Amino acid sequence: MKVCYDKCGSQLRSMAEYPIDPAQRVMAGQVVCLRQGRVVPAERAECGCILGVAGEDHTGQRDILDPRATGTHILVYDSPMAVCESPAPEAVARGGDAGCIWLGEGFSGGFADGAFAGGYAVLTAKAEDSEMIASVGTAFQIADSCGTEKSLTVTGMLGMPAKGDRFAILPPVLFSGGVLDETGSVLNLLETCDLSLRIIGGDAARRRIFTLARRHCLAVSDR
Repeated sequence: MKVCYDKCGSQLRSMAEYPIDPAQRVMAGQVVCLRQGRVVPAERAECGCILGVAGEDHTGQRDILDPRATGTHILVYDSPMAVCESPAPEAVARGGDAGCIWLGEGFSGGFADGAFAGGYAVLTAKAEDSEMIASVGTAFQIADSCGTEKSLTVTGMLGMPAKGDRFAILPPVLFSGGVLDETGSVLNLLETCDLSLRIIGGDAARRRIFTLARRHCLAVSDR
């Protein structure tokens, strides 16, 4: 994740050093937490308080060109109001009709009905036999969603999705489902949990989402 600005209006991005085990691997852009006073990567389905986003690589392996790679401290963007940008999660369609996208790979069936209403589905690639008339990059507003059927009802659909069409999913503002991917820096929709990050906006043209911490080590309350 990339820290882009602070929601409080500050033009500065708060960063501080925190203790870390010399052998711990944490990469820049990774969401991190504090465990027993030391920085560690956030869990995939992190529901506890987060500290922020790592501001530098700490590989945990000796590097003569980078003594901080096995140092005892790491820089972290630690503002509770830091807004982070990351790529929107993508999912592959298994079919659809004139107003509905049936999702498969990359999308869990565990989300509540209506969880994606108000968000956007952006066509990112077409299958060879796609019947989509819309061009790649077209954004469709999501009017409703069904968790058990893994489907999105959209407005303004041009054509019908085919198996293999790909869509970037931009969840609506205040959405807090999904989990972190294996890098700990990107949201995906393979599972759902009460994630400690919340969507506060998106950029359909660039296929990016913006997140804010819901539970933060330095915050006074759960937003």
